[in-house]
Amino acid sequence: MVLSGEPAGRQLDTPTLTAGGAAQVPVPVRDFVSPPQMIVIRSFDVNKPGSEVDDLKGGVAGGSILQARAARRGAHAGLA
Repeated sequence: MVLSGEPAGRQLDTPTLTAGGAAQVPVPVRDFVSPPQMIVIRSFDVNKPGSEVDDLKGGVAGGSILQARAARRGAHAGLA
């Protein structure tokens, strides 16, 4: 299904498009036992140049999660 800028006169609204799209998109198979995998496409260092070790804050990684275990509500993500 391709969503485009159809004019409002065609009576296509968001709920109609969403309902049609949900019927065509298969629900992915859930895998609750495999270890998490992520492809990191870009990363950002949030530390200022010359920061002391005690002042390091960390960084930000961006990418795609390929597989992951379901987390409990309130759980924090971490790197191993």
